Amino acid sequence: MKGNIRSGFLIVLSCFLLLGCTTNAATDTEQDETENQEQSEVEQEEQRDDARVVTIEDKTFADEDFEFYTLMNQIKIALQIDVAESEKEVTYWEEQRAYYENVNVNLQSLIELYGMSLLAEEKNYFVPDEKLQDAVATYKERVNHVTEAVRLIEEFGQEKYNRHIEEYIRQTMLRDRIAKELEERIAEDNPEATEEEINYMVEQEFEELLMSHMATLEMEIHLK
Repeated sequence: MKGNIRSGFLIVLSCFLLLGCTTNAATDTEQDETENQEQSEVEQEEQRDDARVVTIEDKTFADEDFEFYTLMNQIKIALQIDVAESEKEVTYWEEQRAYYENVNVNLQSLIELYGMSLLAEEKNYFVPDEKLQDAVATYKERVNHVTEAVRLIEEFGQEKYNRHIEEYIRQTMLRDRIAKELEERIAEDNPEATEEEINYMVEQEFEELLMSHMATLEMEIHLK
């Protein structure tokens, strides 16, 4: 009888131990899954953070955006070298190529272009769709005749390039409209000034306008 009781007790105890092990194992598995999920979410968040370059107002530019703006600076230099009429001009643009290899320079270029396009929008300027499409087509035609520019686009990726080019041209046209209006006003106010003097004054006023406007924008740089 005692043996049966002892045997029964051992069986019950074994069941509890087995149940306990199973429960602990399940608990450990759930904890592992939870920890893995939390770790995955943290990693995803870190990846999203790493992908961000700069936020200006409510617009966040990611890595691909930044790479595109950098590409456009490289293409601009390639186009200028293509039409250079002297070795001195080529040397200047080669120096600019080295200058635009700097990350901060390209970031500043992005910020300035987008910032001035926002200023143009505040002035209720806009680019008609038909005019924008014509400008994009003209730009693409120009680029297609410069071997280095075509190579740069192929390295970047034609599909990505096509995805960004229209908005970039729109921003450029808005910025250029502001510059054009400054030029017209300064030329009217200074009828005796030479073209070189007018260009200098436009550059100075444009820079002052840019700095003044940038001071009003909410901006956060995410690059580390």
